[in-house]
Amino acid sequence: MTNTLRTKQGTPIIPLPKTFSFIQNSITEFDSILSLFKWNYSNTKIIIDGNQCKHASYQTLTLLILYLWKLKQQKTFISIQFPKHSTLDIMWNRLDGPNYLSILNNSQNNFHYVYNKPLFAIKYKDHNITQMLNTIRDYAMDLPTDLIRGYEDAVRYIISELTYNALEHGFNPQIPSLLQFNWYRDKNQLSFILADLDLHKHLEEFRKHATETVAKRRNRNPRFLSCYNSYTQLLNHFIGRFN
Repeated sequence: MTNTLRTKQGTPIIPLPKTFSFIQNSITEFDSILSLFKWNYSNTKIIIDGNQCKHASYQTLTLLILYLWKLKQQKTFISIQFPKHSTLDIMWNRLDGPNYLSILNNSQNNFHYVYNKPLFAIKYKDHNITQMLNTIRDYAMDLPTDLIRGYEDAVRYIISELTYNALEHGFNPQIPSLLQFNWYRDKNQLSFILADLDLHKHLEEFRKHATETVAKRRNRNPRFLSCYNSYTQLLNHFIGRFN
């Protein structure tokens, strides 16, 4: 086990790696990122050090926001040190990361992201999911690509099921779930992450509902089935790590 870095005053330091992403050397790998976060800090001070980070993804930054919210709930003072105008700092600002505390503390606030990097805090059980899904659909359909054309129903289904299950099984009135969505132009790839503090429960529930839905649609929508089969590989990967 790696020892925790500390300042001379004994303040724990969480250094973000050079590549703060779930994709390492073209391989999707979650454990190295998830292992960075220690969730038991309380009534203390910590430093998030991004000085060595040269590359990041919006998905991992979304997870970082959830982590910061959890530590704030545990009365932890957090100092975020991102080099000004660095890639990390620019991405953090695109997500509206600097306002993470005001968004957490005000039930009416949400992220004011740049248009092509939408981030939503799902803050209450009557959250207008339809409006959120329509925003994501409009975003995806405006992309200069035919990436999801013909798969709109499948994408909407996956996101809506994950979101509804987050509210039903992972809802936490103190710490909202987060949904982030973006397009990688160079890869022509659409990615999203839904992060909450009860991920395991609602992934299991989603897999159950998705399997039942696919069984009903199997002979009617082969494109949906193809998309579903690819996505369940990722679900099984996550669920296996939480069991």
